Amino acid sequence: MLTKILSFKNLILLFILAFLFFTIDVLNTDSHITRVNTISIDGPIKLNTANYIERIILENENDNNIIVLILNTPGGSYEATRKIIELILASKVPIISYVYPAGGQAASAGTFIMAASHISSMSPFTSLGSATPVDIDGKDLPKTLENKISKDASALIRELATARNKNIQLFESTIQQTASFNSNEALESNMIDYISNDLNALLDSVNGEQVTLGSNSQFIINTDNFVIINKNMNLNEKIIDFISNPNITFLFLTLGALLIFMEILIPGTIVSGVFGIILLVLAFIGLNNLPVNYFAVIMIILALVLIYIEFSIAGFGIAGILAILSFVFGATILFGNNSIDFLPNNNESSIFLGFNVNFWIILTSTFSFGFFTLFVIYDIRKSQIKKTQYDFELLNQIGITKSQLHPRGIVYVKDEVWSAESYNLENIPINTKIRVISMQELILKVQIEKDNDKI
Repeated sequence: MLTKILSFKNLILLFILAFLFFTIDVLNTDSHITRVNTISIDGPIKLNTANYIERIILENENDNNIIVLILNTPGGSYEATRKIIELILASKVPIISYVYPAGGQAASAGTFIMAASHISSMSPFTSLGSATPVDIDGKDLPKTLENKISKDASALIRELATARNKNIQLFESTIQQTASFNSNEALESNMIDYISNDLNALLDSVNGEQVTLGSNSQFIINTDNFVIINKNMNLNEKIIDFISNPNITFLFLTLGALLIFMEILIPGTIVSGVFGIILLVLAFIGLNNLPVNYFAVIMIILALVLIYIEFSIAGFGIAGILAILSFVFGATILFGNNSIDFLPNNNESSIFLGFNVNFWIILTSTFSFGFFTLFVIYDIRKSQIKKTQYDFELLNQIGITKSQLHPRGIVYVKDEVWSAESYNLENIPINTKIRVISMQELILKVQIEKDNDKI
């Protein structure tokens, strides 16, 4: 009996030991799995792009992981590019830049990121280069400013190429001569480290590579066992990225300002004012992430002020016409003429669409804005013709409040909707009978009807 008990105990002990060895082996194997975090940058580089990259780097700086920037970009914001370069140089995690897919590019700002990365690779049929700083419209800078900015950019890319043991002269030529290189030319000229057909091929190539991190520590890349983790933008970053689309920002700015303007003209609706404020807040979040010309923002706001002036003084349409011209001018230069950015200096206008408002959106918005302005002018003219008649006809008329008067709001008198103000500046609830006491400009002065039955 004792022998059977000992045998059973030995069996349990063997089982426990086997389980422990298996667990240790699994943990040991798992500890050698390299997590490859991929960040896809497809389109113009904005400040939100830099913040997105920064978050991923911070999440992985204490682990033996690597980060792969998958680039397909025409260029982007100077401020964002400098921030990304600073992040790469200070990173405690290896950063590999990879131009992908075939037909993609790392132009302009992308070239600087490639030069800064610990390891760089390109897919076949891709290109890099053409890194001359231009204004955000793609136009040449004034000569003095161009020389100053180009010298600064050249100094930066020379230092990056030196730090990564790359071809200094050819990297500098991307700025001085707007040179571009395909993948084969870049590899043969020591501008990149590898040509890789896909991400797996790239990870196979970099296995065993030793790189120097921002802390001056040496890191040997191990991709014998790896898992690829696609690090997408979080919800907050996606929202900001959506808002930072120049077309969306422009629409939010225009619609928000118009809605607030309508609330001022026709007080008491509340909804238009609230939505207007929300849209303006979102618009300024977008503007904060784009190389914006704030003079253009002032011109758009000025257009709305001019409409208000036209409405208030009942002029001859001059303020309304100036409003349309101011709006068109502001919309056209909203993302240009005061911003220095790394964008390719060539004739491919499509390159710059990422930081320009679409022509058709400007055209449609201008027609809508113009129609609204003409409607205001027409309404003023109509009101001027009938004003004397209205002064007489509306006096002592009974009407109904269609919104709360606080003290201004909307009333309904003689089958027409009017802006009105409480005669005694008191609050008058909605659906309350009122009597017209007088008329000032186009605003009725009203008071609560004494024999009032609330409808």
